[in-house]
Amino acid sequence: MNEISYLIGLVITVPILLTMITYIIARNLYKNKWKAIHISVNYTTMFYIFSVATLIHVIFNINFIGLILIVLITSLAISVVIQWKVKEEIVFRYAWRGFWRFSFLLFGCSYIGLILIGITMKILNL
Repeated sequence: MNEISYLIGLVITVPILLTMITYIIARNLYKNKWKAIHISVNYTTMFYIFSVATLIHVIFNINFIGLILIVLITSLAISVVIQWKVKEEIVFRYAWRGFWRFSFLLFGCSYIGLILIGITMKILNL
């Protein structure tokens, strides 16, 4: 049981640490702040998605993976439609890039909000 607790704790805390480590490595490699930010966002978005799903399950004891998948698919569809309306041509690479960056913002903010909710609920229960 302790191993499961450690695994959940690791999944919850990894995204921020991984984002910082990825940013530092990319910044030292490329010497460009914006390129380092984009690289760290691209490589850590998936960890935020998993962390949000884990936090929702731990805090509220509800499995939201299906809803998260629906949100992701809908976001990708909106990204494709926006590109089609603006450029009148769909380049999937650019649509994916917009979708992925939006997902980072959405799940990054959700991650921070869920951490604050979890801490508040833990304090109020003690």
